[in-house]
Amino acid sequence: MEILNTSHWVPRRLEAVVLARLKAMPAVAIMGPRQVGKTSLARKIAKNYSGAIFLDLETIKDRQVLGEPELFFSAHRHRLIVLDKVQMMPEIFQALRPEIDNHRTSGRFLILGSATGKLLRQSSESLAGRVSYVELSPLLANEINLLEQSQEQDSGQELFEIQQL
Repeated sequence: MEILNTSHWVPRRLEAVVLARLKAMPAVAIMGPRQVGKTSLARKIAKNYSGAIFLDLETIKDRQVLGEPELFFSAHRHRLIVLDKVQMMPEIFQALRPEIDNHRTSGRFLILGSATGKLLRQSSESLAGRVSYVELSPLLANEINLLEQSQEQDSGQELFEIQQL
């Protein structure tokens, strides 16, 4: 089990956007280059959904869970399902389309992937009108400023605690 360390969580500008789109759409895709914080953002968002399921498709175990995706999706229709690193299992888009069409409610899927041209073509062709795309960039200047302020406050607190010993 992976524990999310949020002690230095930097609020991302797109967090509110993704939450709003999940309230309006069956699926939201967070796309972007590697290491920009897609997984961290998704884990933070998933905390807003009771019983959210997080699948890392880079792991064999989680890909095996989706051995029969239609059954898995229908069994968990009332939970947010986060599909991380979807580029590892692009055939999943074929199962998402009928599932969304058969049970079209908002906030069902949060899809994360590196924005490759091929992946975007596959998902946009099969999920047109079913998914909202959000591009996550590396930290923006105002997000970096928040991180630096947070670290300065933490350093000051640690210094205060050391002086009190």
